[in-house]
Amino acid sequence: MAIIKDRGFILRTFDFRETSKIAHIFTKKSGKVHGLLKGFRKGKKEFTTSLDLFSLNEFIFYQSRNPLWLVSSADMIYNFPYLRENLEKNLIANYIVEFIDKISPLNFPSSEIYSLIKESLLFLRENHSRKILYIFQIKALQFSGFKPSLIFCIKCNREIINKGYFSVKLGGLLCPECLKYDKFSKGISEELILSLKYIQKNDFKKALRIGLKGNRETELIEILEEFISYHLDTKIKSLYSLKNF
Repeated sequence: MAIIKDRGFILRTFDFRETSKIAHIFTKKSGKVHGLLKGFRKGKKEFTTSLDLFSLNEFIFYQSRNPLWLVSSADMIYNFPYLRENLEKNLIANYIVEFIDKISPLNFPSSEIYSLIKESLLFLRENHSRKILYIFQIKALQFSGFKPSLIFCIKCNREIINKGYFSVKLGGLLCPECLKYDKFSKGISEELILSLKYIQKNDFKKALRIGLKGNRETELIEILEEFISYHLDTKIKSLYSLKNF
């Protein structure tokens, strides 16, 4: 049974029996891990963390073939206090960790996803919460293999330059000539197409320069929500709280 020291973000926790806790953790080296913290609820001295959602902690795991790894030590590194003082930012942070928990397979390392969680939570300190939400969604889809096709028509492979239609079902853009393949496709403006391409192409910091506002921003969030719901076949519960905020 190998011993691993690793850092990770708390995605979800729940009580286990009378004294213990199970945590879903996205780690730097091992990807998503299900960890069992025996004696956590009794205040065991090896655990100097409260396991707050989306907090960053350092763990010592006993790696096992069993899906549930034993956690022998857990120490808080940072719990992002500014996300606990602002309701909208807190809801977005909850969405981020719920999304990652639902799309990530167990024990599949991804430095891109780990960095994406970290960057998203850190950039939420600034005042562009909705922008961080859709940048996170686009990049999470990209890194997890669900990236929509945004450069060429998904049916005829013709480059989309000015006008396109977004097909949720087919997973990308259709040119006007191929619209017949999905009559429910939605027209999408050149501005939105260019913005999607820009976010996919550039790192998080550069993507924050995007200037979508008002209806365009709302349109993008709605398209992404529909795409995620269709292709991931799951509902992100925290999204409903965000929509009602």
